[in-house]
Amino acid sequence: MAALPAIDALVPFKRFDQAKERLAALLSPPEREALARLLLAEALQALAGTPSIRRTVLVTSDAGAAALAGEHGAGTLPEPAGVRGLNPALEAARRAILGGAEPPDALLVLHADIAGLDPAAIEEFVTDGAPAPLVRLCPARDEGTNALLLRPPDLIPFRYGPRSAPAHEAEAHTAGARFERRIVVALRDDLDTPADVERLLRSGRGGAAAALLRSFGVERRLAHRL
Repeated sequence: MAALPAIDALVPFKRFDQAKERLAALLSPPEREALARLLLAEALQALAGTPSIRRTVLVTSDAGAAALAGEHGAGTLPEPAGVRGLNPALEAARRAILGGAEPPDALLVLHADIAGLDPAAIEEFVTDGAPAPLVRLCPARDEGTNALLLRPPDLIPFRYGPRSAPAHEAEAHTAGARFERRIVVALRDDLDTPADVERLLRSGRGGAAAALLRSFGVERRLAHRL
């Protein structure tokens, strides 16, 4: 029987004091930081409990986030000096991982703003018998990319930004790779905008993140925005 691929996970995270800026009209700075901290901890914990993930690396310049990663058994790669933007930061991290002693067979990039994330959802996304070369993604509801699996890890360049899902799909076709959209419901509830928060609270999902938002009185604030 063929050996299972070694999958490493990259989790990009900006800074706690810059987290969730698109929710500024709904949440105070301390509330945004508390939400970001909870979501990051949930992502790291879920990855640590996912059987198919060999190791997790947080990409951040925030010392507090790096400390949280250590608590969950994850490594940290700091954003290189002079690097600005998500795609260059991820490219630098990928180069560092592939230049290490044990480079992975596949790479998962997972955002740390998905409510209610658990190991089962991640395992459902990464598990397959599909041959390489493979690009698989779970799109966000706005056609961003919440989860991206690359096998081999350097198969395509990163194209995060508005409508990154079709941009990653185009790169897969250019590379001559198999492309899959794998919709995992628990990977779609990212929290970037007030509309995302409202959708989550109506869905009944979200676990601790939804409970935290309710404790802030967010439902009342949303009602006043109507």
